[in-house]
Amino acid sequence: MSVLILTSPYIDKISMKTGLPQGGNLLLNLDQLGRFEWNHKDNVYIEETNDNDIAIIGVSAKLPMADNVEEFWDLLSNGKDLIRDLPYSRRKDIEAYQTIKSDHVEENYPIAAYLDSIDTFDYSFFRMSPRQAALMDPHHRIFLEMTWKAIEDAGYGGNKLVGKNVGVFAGFNPRLEYKKIIEEVDPASLSDSLIGNLPSVLASLISHYMDFKGPNMVINTACSSSLVAVHVALQSLRNKECTVALVGGIRLSILPHEDIRSSDIGIVSSNGRAMVFDDDSDGSGGGEGCVVMLLKPLSTAIEDKDNIYAVIKGSAINNDGTSASISTPNAKAQEEVIDKAWSDAGVDPETIDYIEAHGTGTKLGDPIEVKGIKDAFSRYTRKKQFCAVGSVKTNMGHLDTAAGIAGLLKAVLSLKHQQIPASLYFKTPNRNIDFEDSPLYVNRALIPWESIGPRRCGITSLGLSGTNAHVILEEAPSFWNDQETQYSSLRVLAISSLTEKSLKILVSKYRSFLERNELVNIDDLCFTTNTGRGHYSHRLALIFEDITDLEKKLKQLESIEWYQIKDEEIHYKTINDQALEYQKDRSEWTDQRVMELIKIGFHRETLIEICRMYTEGCDLNWDLLYKGQRRRRISLPTYSFEAQRCWIQNDDLNGVTLETKERVSAKKQHKIPILKKMQHVTVLGKIEELYSEQELVIANVWGKLLGYDSINIYDDYYRLGGDSIQALRIVNMLNEMLDTNLEVSDLLKNPTVDKLAQSLAEKSKKLFKP
Repeated sequence: MSVLILTSPYIDKISMKTGLPQGGNLLLNLDQLGRFEWNHKDNVYIEETNDNDIAIIGVSAKLPMADNVEEFWDLLSNGKDLIRDLPYSRRKDIEAYQTIKSDHVEENYPIAAYLDSIDTFDYSFFRMSPRQAALMDPHHRIFLEMTWKAIEDAGYGGNKLVGKNVGVFAGFNPRLEYKKIIEEVDPASLSDSLIGNLPSVLASLISHYMDFKGPNMVINTACSSSLVAVHVALQSLRNKECTVALVGGIRLSILPHEDIRSSDIGIVSSNGRAMVFDDDSDGSGGGEGCVVMLLKPLSTAIEDKDNIYAVIKGSAINNDGTSASISTPNAKAQEEVIDKAWSDAGVDPETIDYIEAHGTGTKLGDPIEVKGIKDAFSRYTRKKQFCAVGSVKTNMGHLDTAAGIAGLLKAVLSLKHQQIPASLYFKTPNRNIDFEDSPLYVNRALIPWESIGPRRCGITSLGLSGTNAHVILEEAPSFWNDQETQYSSLRVLAISSLTEKSLKILVSKYRSFLERNELVNIDDLCFTTNTGRGHYSHRLALIFEDITDLEKKLKQLESIEWYQIKDEEIHYKTINDQALEYQKDRSEWTDQRVMELIKIGFHRETLIEICRMYTEGCDLNWDLLYKGQRRRRISLPTYSFEAQRCWIQNDDLNGVTLETKERVSAKKQHKIPILKKMQHVTVLGKIEELYSEQELVIANVWGKLLGYDSINIYDDYYRLGGDSIQALRIVNMLNEMLDTNLEVSDLLKNPTVDKLAQSLAEKSKKLFKP
């Protein structure tokens, strides 16, 4: 049940409209009262709600020339063409692969809307080893990072959704190019790469790493996959199969000289651009990208005071059935899927101001799509040219399985900014389309989105499979500002990362955010960051009075070394894993102490102690600080992943294999030790650098099998990305090299080099001395 607390003098006016009692404060049930939107006259606007409405509360994107949704909107609103040559950094990996495969090296790559890079991933954040990450398909890695960012963008980072009934729905049509590269470059690693390259694991990885219990699936209906995934996610939420749903799509072109050219079935344009609805159109260009959104029932999102980007009113999917060919679109089917979506949404078609079209940019496809839209409208209205139409494909080509959700993202941002971006390259209408005698007009420039009622639009995605999808979107509701003020003029902001480098980048992002958003509610900012982000080993806590004071402190942090900080209002510290685990066991005491401090009041001394507790590793329940306050979640900078290179190398395991053979040979010839010949991994941890031979052997084996150049003897095996499968290989190799009888359980019980070396010394038949 959603509620909103209102106080006089607005009660009487609302009571007259609703028949509810007059006088005094009023606790209103939104199921009775309806949905609120801002009205300057009455401070409230009452509107009927739909129980099927689904809110979009978190968004992330990695798209050509844009690493986030803000950058993407800047490109769209400025009418940018994102088609370009393949970046040089991408060419090097392709050409290295071609050199191994054959003597021929491709020199001419098709132009497309390429991502800057697809070879990096923050493996340590997700507790993977470098080798495990390098053997994982880039689709999986990028989708995992974008999912995390969407969750944080919604204000539900950290452990907020752990163990919850979260559904994951991904649109994906794999070409298995990366698996092909592994097979030809390093076939010995093929078995290790199996899980990381399974198409079905794209969504499962999310649930596994984040401990989600809801439905999980990959959907492949070709070009309509990601919008079909949105439809399935909506149904799952409405049927209460999950309480929130992650939905997304991803498309990469790992080998574009093979991928884009081989996928041409007559729809790849001659100039690499999609000139949608234009008479000179001859197809679409290629594109790459990933978009992920977090969905939640609107009533729950209102109650939870979530940041709502837009509302999905309804959706529908169907299939062409029998047509001229399986790849030929069917105007009647497209008409029916739009009509079904309107019916599901319960909206008047005349209130639809914009259609984000599929827009293949072909002589055949464009007229058929316009006919389907026109015929759907003709069932309800005779009005002409009242609905704008465009396609994001004119900016960045066809994203295949991610195309639908890319169009949805464009529509979401258009509603948020109340502007409709231009559909590029439209000069002369396709001679087979009569726009003047239709409800549609092609939007040629960035225009204000004017509307009498709530702004609404439709998004179409059509699959080569014949599966069609249409989604109805409405602008987010705005609410009467019923928030309470902060109890004190002082606030605290806690930001953290796994590394100092990442944390410093995040500090700069927050400073930039404040410069762009001078009117942001600073209490909502603190609430969202403190309660909606994870808290890691590198911790920063700031005490400040207002935005000006916070900006000043953030700028100060950008200009000095943090060890020089002596300000009691700026706290920074790095905590090791052991201290974090210890503090988790004291969480009950921590909560009790925080509540005692809150009772005292939000004084400077109180906040200083809270900051000290936090930077010493205490597992603070930040929600306690906002108990009784009606704070809202807002969109803020998300975690700064470190771009660590992860790409298959043809010598990944050769070193270990050769060293093992050398070791066996040396043992037979009694040439011990051979250790100095195998030391390629830097061993860290001891100040004097006096390591036992066992420690050096274990560290080198871990480094080689997990893919690290250096190993700290106190690093946890699981944090390094180790698992039970790798543990078996490590134990077998150690037993062979050191003539001992370790078991997997020994490693799992002693998950550091230091501890395992002690266990090995006890079990080894022959002890080595430092």
